Amino acid sequence: MIDSGSSASFLSTSVAQWLSAVSLLPAPTQVQVTGGGIIQSPEILNDIQWTFDQYSFRSNFRLLPLTAYDVIIGMDWLEAHSPMHVHWLQKWLAIPYQGQLVLLQGLDSISPSHLYIQLCAVQDATPQEQQAVDVPPEIQLLLQKFSSMFEEPTELPPSQACNHRIPPIPSAQPIFTRPYRYPPGLKDEIERQVGDMLAEGLIQPSHSPFLPRYCSSRKRMDPIGSALIFVS
Repeated sequence: MIDSGSSASFLSTSVAQWLSAVSLLPAPTQVQVTGGGIIQSPEILNDIQWTFDQYSFRSNFRLLPLTAYDVIIGMDWLEAHSPMHVHWLQKWLAIPYQGQLVLLQGLDSISPSHLYIQLCAVQDATPQEQQAVDVPPEIQLLLQKFSSMFEEPTELPPSQACNHRIPPIPSAQPIFTRPYRYPPGLKDEIERQVGDMLAEGLIQPSHSPFLPRYCSSRKRMDPIGSALIFVS
């Protein structure tokens, strides 16, 4: 996606893990997205070659857990190829390229079923002191009284009289479905919690065939779609 509202160009972290012969450079940066949310961009890919139609370009891409697109081409690329002519209705750009004007034709989407808008802006990642949040005294008392409820779990809950179980229908065949899409912040939190529980031995990977484990477009393993089971 070409986005004039994005101050930099971004590459999805799920796509970056499938690239070979590229080096990731640590460069932690905060990225502000639509709605004011902040996402951490830990790494950057410098001087990466990519193609649009038959034309080749080189750009720097920041890694970001994108959900709707694999790549966002931002203002850094647009400014480097200005001035340009744009026809929004016919979805094409005419840009200067190696001393000539070339036409880049985008996809002509007719009556799209879904519309995605994702604006990104890079902010300085210099650590800043967290602003103190005043908690009302009555809330503070409740937090202290029920402090055990907010502790990180270190073991599974005790076995109950009726444990949940889903018995499969005999001779049922697995149905592979596309994994759910998650907002970037929620996806990061899920991966963090799953990683913590794996490290503590509370869960382990499940190899059951009844899992939404492959993306329909690329047939690759989804980092969240792979199911996990609790260790009893």
